[in-house]
Amino acid sequence: MRTNSDFIKRELAGEYILVPTGEMASVISGMITMTQTAAFIWDQYDQCDNLEQIVTRLMEEFDVDEQTAREDVYGYSKELYKKQMIMEVPELEEE
Repeated sequence: MRTNSDFIKRELAGEYILVPTGEMASVISGMITMTQTAAFIWDQYDQCDNLEQIVTRLMEEFDVDEQTAREDVYGYSKELYKKQMIMEVPELEEE
């Protein structure tokens, strides 16, 4: 699993944003604001092998139940995958 290298994550004044660069700058205009949870999930894509690892880490980091963590991780990941913002996600490539 990995993030698309055409996106750069930044923290500005306590806000997390994704800035599209390269090819993605012509596809997505402007910056994308992220919640703290979304920023955490984004960081995990380059560190984990699958979405279940991210679910576990999210539960530990934010003290949320498994169902909430799974809905957040899978829902957010599906949206990013459709927009080619993340790649090589085994659970989503099978769909």
